[in-house]
Amino acid sequence: MQRLTRVLTMPEWATIETRCHRIKALGISKRVQPDKFYTMDQATSDQFLEYLRSRRFPLIAYTPKFLPNLAALSWPCSWYGIHTLDPIPHLLGPTLLDLDIWGHHDDSDIPSNNVLAAMKWILLLLPQCSPSLKRLYYDYSMPDQDDVVSSLLSIVVLECPLLQDVGSGKIPLRENGFKHLAGLPSLRFLRSAIPIAGYPETRRSSDPTFPSLQVLNLQVMNVQHIQNLLGCIDSRELSNLSVDVHRTTEFTSDQFKSLLNLITQNQSALRLLYITHAADLALPQLNSDQNLSFTDISPMVNKFPNITQLCLVSSNFAIELNDDDLRAMALAWRGLRLFQIVCTQPHSPRPSITLQSLLTFATYCPGLSELALNLDPSTPNDYLRRQGKEVRHRRRTLQILQFYGWNELESPSLLADFILDLFPDVVEVHAVPIFPMEWNEELWLEWENFQPFMKGYVAARRNAECGCRR
Repeated sequence: MQRLTRVLTMPEWATIETRCHRIKALGISKRVQPDKFYTMDQATSDQFLEYLRSRRFPLIAYTPKFLPNLAALSWPCSWYGIHTLDPIPHLLGPTLLDLDIWGHHDDSDIPSNNVLAAMKWILLLLPQCSPSLKRLYYDYSMPDQDDVVSSLLSIVVLECPLLQDVGSGKIPLRENGFKHLAGLPSLRFLRSAIPIAGYPETRRSSDPTFPSLQVLNLQVMNVQHIQNLLGCIDSRELSNLSVDVHRTTEFTSDQFKSLLNLITQNQSALRLLYITHAADLALPQLNSDQNLSFTDISPMVNKFPNITQLCLVSSNFAIELNDDDLRAMALAWRGLRLFQIVCTQPHSPRPSITLQSLLTFATYCPGLSELALNLDPSTPNDYLRRQGKEVRHRRRTLQILQFYGWNELESPSLLADFILDLFPDVVEVHAVPIFPMEWNEELWLEWENFQPFMKGYVAARRNAECGCRR
């Protein structure tokens, strides 16, 4: 990998052109993987754009005149308000396999119509110039133009038969594009929003079924649509499933249960499962009859023995678990890397999970790196503190601990000591207050101040341990 970090002269660009056949991957440094791409910073990319304009390379399908062997391209739609899409048509060619177009229109002063005109040209050229494309990732939303981009992306999908990895960010593909992807035997990774028109509730035997899909990451406006889609997936290779329900969508506990049941019935190879919903407005008060319990989650424990990441986040109902429930999951999933089961609803019931569960995860899941729970962090008793010190010298990798609740933090220093005994390499500890109906400013400040307290406590304890070893 080479990196250009200064503005080059035109003769220097001409020298690079004589060696351009060696460049297989090109991108802008803000986004690309440093070990994969020949990268340029913003000033140098401006010069690169000016050089291409000065050379007036012709746009002839299948015969790019610059970087003829380019296989991977990562490029921004705009860069600090500068329109930078012009070079892309000059870089499309038969060797291109990986295209990543990204950016944030909110950061740009360019009218969306200008960007859209250039984007249309690129996406219409793409299937002609790069028919062997295997990966397409588009992450640039223009709210007033997303419908047009959705149609264009669907055309690309329909005309590139070798696609293995498709991502469209928050832009839903058209229904015809989505169904076409379902029939591609090569498709392994799909990251998209479900089409606004949804997915058919019933499936014909002739309907495509994503036969080789391994990773599915979906943004959902309508919960029924995701249930319809999951019922149509026949892939036995699906290992990663992520469902993000839009914040404005009502997501009830019954829908959550139905979704979990459908996943458990239809899949067998899951290693990663995320179902998240962060609602705009919290409900005034939770109905305990609508809460989730371990009974709703337990079928996954036996069905998916190889789970390494589990994330269930709710805003509209509580997920009521206790220490015994978490012990059953920790024993079943000893290879856990990430575990998050959280209700962010302000009026959720008092957590039944105690510090005993932290000890459980430290004991049975040594590879866990991130943990988030609704937790009662009351002062650890003598037994827990002794057990915590006994596991202190075992190798554990937890980096991030996040707990939600509204109990008093009776002794922050004892709690900090207990956490550090269990997880000596922890980097971040976040205490997130969620309260019952009555507001308690003193308790809120107590939780709010725990994170900076913990940060200072970690530094002081590690400095003391380093001093003892000298």
